[in-house]
Amino acid sequence: MKLGSSRSREQHKRRRRITALLLKIALLGGAAFAIGGYAWQTASEVMRKDVESLTARASELQDEVTGLKTELAEHKATQTQLAKQLPNKDEQKILEAARLKIGEGVTPSRITEVVSAATVLRNCDNAPTSRRLRVRTAMSGSDSTTASFADNTITVSAEGAPSLNATGQTEAWFDNTKPISITFMHLNGAAGRAQGSLPLSHAIAVAGYEYRFQVQEGPRSFIVVTMDRCKA
Repeated sequence: MKLGSSRSREQHKRRRRITALLLKIALLGGAAFAIGGYAWQTASEVMRKDVESLTARASELQDEVTGLKTELAEHKATQTQLAKQLPNKDEQKILEAARLKIGEGVTPSRITEVVSAATVLRNCDNAPTSRRLRVRTAMSGSDSTTASFADNTITVSAEGAPSLNATGQTEAWFDNTKPISITFMHLNGAAGRAQGSLPLSHAIAVAGYEYRFQVQEGPRSFIVVTMDRCKA
């Protein structure tokens, strides 16, 4: 009897140990599951916030890219517009020549007048006529000389500053180093004026013709005016 009772107690203890072990395992498993679930939930929340943050940042970057593309397009359009306004090589030569003439005393309005009178084709008589013309000064009094062109239909006169001698006294002839003023008058009332340092050029259009004048320095007191007629 004692042997059976002892064996029964031993089996009972063993079952309690096994039950306790299973209970611990169950508790540990539950705790691990709970911890795993919490960790998963926490990680999911962190990932969700990260995704939202990245999505918002991506949207901001997309807006920035769109803005940069717009600025780039506007910049290219501005560059294209500026490129159209910049002179090419031939136009640059014209501008340089105009600046040179302005530096010599030719007025911008005079240069504009000459350019406006230019035509694509020149159908000229190619029979230039030259006349010597005395330049009137303050020392020559009211008397003035003129030169006539185009069958006496165009009259040219000139006025300049008197020259000074070594002692500072005025001479009767004009100072060819200073600007002069040349007036062109047609019988029908058309008129023009060229002002500046020699040489000068001028053109007037009358009745379908363009009269082109070139003015050079001549002998003392004189200038030489050359005219050619072209179809306007």
